[in-house]
Amino acid sequence: MTLLLSSREWDILASWAEKVLVDGHWGDGQLTLGEEEHILQLLKERPKAWEVSSLELRVLKYWIESLFPLSGEEKALANKISSLSQQH
Repeated sequence: MTLLLSSREWDILASWAEKVLVDGHWGDGQLTLGEEEHILQLLKERPKAWEVSSLELRVLKYWIESLFPLSGEEKALANKISSLSQQH
């Protein structure tokens, strides 16, 4: 499943990671899953195309579910991510 992201969409994903991993239920971001670690690395690299694994997709969906309400831009990205599961 290929996800093409703009610079702004990477910014949004970075803010989601910050909110969920650092400010969220698990606290200071010290406890992360392997898939989350990979996503955090991608946030640094910001490739134009990302081959999203099914486990990474589950992590992204969890982040989205944890972050309501979403802004208009965030909703658009959430829909883009959700559409990946239809391709799978």
